[in-house]
Amino acid sequence: MQNRGAPPDPTAGDGAPASNARRLTITNADLDAAQRWLHAVDQARPDLTRAPSRPSYKRGIEVIVPDKLRLVVARALIEFHRAHRRKPDLLTYPGFCDRYFELKFFGYVPMPPNPADKLTMLAFVPPELRDQVQEPKRPWMSQTTELPADDQIAPGTYYLKRSLGNNDYAHIRWPLAPADRNKLQPYLERWLTVPYGVSWGEWWYGISENRIFLEEDLTERLRGHPEWRVYVRRGEPRLINLIVQDEEKSRNTNVQRWFDADLRPLNGVTTGRRQGNFLPPPYARTYLKVAAGIGRPFDLVRIDFLDVGDERPMLSEITVCDYNARRRFDPPEFEHVARDILFG
Repeated sequence: MQNRGAPPDPTAGDGAPASNARRLTITNADLDAAQRWLHAVDQARPDLTRAPSRPSYKRGIEVIVPDKLRLVVARALIEFHRAHRRKPDLLTYPGFCDRYFELKFFGYVPMPPNPADKLTMLAFVPPELRDQVQEPKRPWMSQTTELPADDQIAPGTYYLKRSLGNNDYAHIRWPLAPADRNKLQPYLERWLTVPYGVSWGEWWYGISENRIFLEEDLTERLRGHPEWRVYVRRGEPRLINLIVQDEEKSRNTNVQRWFDADLRPLNGVTTGRRQGNFLPPPYARTYLKVAAGIGRPFDLVRIDFLDVGDERPMLSEITVCDYNARRRFDPPEFEHVARDILFG
């Protein structure tokens, strides 16, 4: 298990379940290309590469094991190129995604606590807003793979998750059958021993200790309400993405709609998604106020809420790097619309 605060080791893997892990062989040519890219950025943008440290903030180039930096950058460049068919441009920022690629290595992320940790997110809610935010009920959490005894948890359905990771969960019914307990063990061991994401630059997932926890199943309360993604720039909500899951299809075919900070609908979607015609609920301004408060310490962050039909948003995640800098849009020109709204 990673020690608390230890620099993450990108050679350890990505920590995703086997079905989701992106296997990739890095060649010497890839490492050389990463070195050239780093040198070019250093020459063109010393304001990024040689920027001073900030108290209570960390940056990728300060955290990633120095002799592994080329490896991490090499993989990040390949992932970026796969998505966008070009290299990231930290001079002219032609797309929404370039700023997020920059963030992974040169952006300032406030910590402690770790904003990526699902179990410490409330620490980023300002005291004056605490009574306006909810968190899902979590009846159990642990730093080991030993699940609780059957009689320690009330019967029902839950989500089993890890505190530092993305898309790592199991929807379970409690009490667990013995066969299901055994089936979960390999995932639990991986979640606690292999950091998610640090091999492609999302170092914040590997800088503190993972925990496993049970979370209440909110499926029925969420039905008919959107999930929220609020993009906050220096404490100011700029862009909102509302998502409704398509229950008849896979998670990757969700219906979404984008809005600006004035809640005006925008004409565009994430590539592969469908555009809906729904509007924000009447309590949307409360959600934006809470997102603004949480986002104050961040230069750039995405605040994720679950909407259970309540004026108080259910805090879901604080997402540091949106879609690992790989998000693409349809129509393609919406890329520039989103970029200009968020960064203009």
